[in-house]
Amino acid sequence: MMNKALLGAAVAVSALSAATPALATVYVVNRTIGGASVIGTITTDSTIGVIREGNITDFSLTFDGSAGPLTANKATGTTIVVGSALVASATEMTFDYSSSENGLILGMNDFSAFLCSVSVDISCTGGDKGVTQIIYNNAAFIQPLTGVQAFATVATAAVPEPATWGMMIAGFGVMGAALRTRRRTMKVAFG
Repeated sequence: MMNKALLGAAVAVSALSAATPALATVYVVNRTIGGASVIGTITTDSTIGVIREGNITDFSLTFDGSAGPLTANKATGTTIVVGSALVASATEMTFDYSSSENGLILGMNDFSAFLCSVSVDISCTGGDKGVTQIIYNNAAFIQPLTGVQAFATVATAAVPEPATWGMMIAGFGVMGAALRTRRRTMKVAFG
C-alpha cells in the first residue's frame, strides 16, 4: 500500500514538473522622456550576461503620450538586438551607451511606437547616438546617455495563487499519508 501511494505521489510530482514552464526572468521597464513614456516588461530566458535577440522570449510595452496608449508585444511587434551592449544580471538589465555598433529596438511592427537604445556608432532616427529614444506617434523623444546605464530592473516575485498553495498542501498530505501507512503483518496462531 505504501509503495503504491509513493508511486502515485511520484507520478503526480512528475506531471506537475513537466507542466512547469522553462525558467524566465521578467524585467520591468519604466521610462519617461519628454512628453512620452513607456511602461511594461521584457521577459528573457534567464540568461545572465550578454542578451541577444533570441534571449528575449517576450515583451509587453505600453507607450503613452498626447494621443493615448499604444501597446506592443513580441508576438505582434518588432525585436531587434545588435551587438553586445545589452547585459542582464540577477537584478537588472543594462545597456552600454559608449560601446560601438550596438542597438536595441522593441516596439510596434509599423514603428509608430518603439523604445530604442543605441550606442555611438548606430542611430535610431538618423543622427542621434548614445541615446535612449521613445518614438511615439512618429515623434522622437530623446535622452542622451553615456556609459553603462540601468535599462530595466527585475520584477519582484509574485505571491503564489491560492490554487498553487492548495496543490502544494495536498501533495504534502499525500506524502504524509504514504509515510504513515504501515505494512500490516498477519499473525497466524497454530493451536
